[in-house]
Amino acid sequence: MVQRRRVVGVVGSLHDEQREHCRVLGRLLADRGYDVLTTGEGGVPRAVAEAYVQEKERVGLSLAVCPGTVDARGHPSSPGCPNPFVELAIHTHLPAVSGRTGEPEGCVLVLVLSAQALVVLPGEEEAVVAAEHAERLGRPTLLFGPVKAFSRFPPQLERAPGLARVSDFLFDVFGTAER
Repeated sequence: MVQRRRVVGVVGSLHDEQREHCRVLGRLLADRGYDVLTTGEGGVPRAVAEAYVQEKERVGLSLAVCPGTVDARGHPSSPGCPNPFVELAIHTHLPAVSGRTGEPEGCVLVLVLSAQALVVLPGEEEAVVAAEHAERLGRPTLLFGPVKAFSRFPPQLERAPGLARVSDFLFDVFGTAER
């Protein structure tokens, strides 16, 4: 029998690593046996993947959906992606975000559709768009970080300033806290 992997998508700033939040989140995801899925870029994606892969006893994988282009010979080009802490990168021809109008596309949407749960840290356009897609699609989503940092995010999404709520959220989504 095939057992589905438990994939948690993590998005946030591509510039500010938010080291403390990413460190505790990465460790929690590794300790609980979840796979972590990011866009494989810098900032939050890099910091959470780094904390995640440093956990020696983990059973999950660090995954990334990388934005980029494909040249005429079929070679992907994803500058800065994947970061060194991604174990399995899925290179695409998609931009990270293609905007909020019309039919959405981009790596952020692929990430939202692929993860069973989404944890969003404060960030720029990519994080806001991911939260909007997740809310629109009814994906389990939690905003993790200082509540005031989420003023541009969908108001109906829950804000969680502490890791205890993140742990409870993941238990609610997956039904177990063990690997």
